[in-house]
Amino acid sequence: MRHESHIKLDASKLVTELNRRGLSAAQLAKVAGVSPTTLSGVVCHGRPVSVRTARRIAAALTTAPIIDGIESLLAA
Repeated sequence: MRHESHIKLDASKLVTELNRRGLSAAQLAKVAGVSPTTLSGVVCHGRPVSVRTARRIAAALTTAPIIDGIESLLAA
C-alpha cells in the first residue's frame, strides 16, 4: 500500500487567487480535475490534500488569467 503525503494549502490565499481570476471554487475544481467537495474542504475547512491534488489545483490556477481591476469590482 502506498501512502501519499498530504499538505495544507493556505485557504485565504486560494480564495484571493480565485477572486483575482473571477473563478468560483466549482469552476476551479472542474479545471483541476478534482471534486468540488475536495476544493470546498480546502477553502471552507482547511482540510489537507494530497501533493498530487495540490499540484493539480496550482496548475489549474496558472491556466486562468488574472483579470486586471477585478478587485475594485469585488470591493463594495
